[in-house]
Amino acid sequence: MKNTINYSYTQLKRFCTDAFLKFGFSEPECDIIVDVLLTSDLYGIESHGM
Repeated sequence: MKNTINYSYTQLKRFCTDAFLKFGFSEPECDIIVDVLLTSDLYGIESHGM
């Protein structure tokens, strides 16, 4: 795809963590949420990922 942008796992983790922190979740809660979302993406389960 011509307009595809790839982000590293680290970039996505930081982005997601920042977003959930702004929603009011604690750092440990963010770690759990982000782990589930990014792991789903890594397994190709896009409906439950980022």
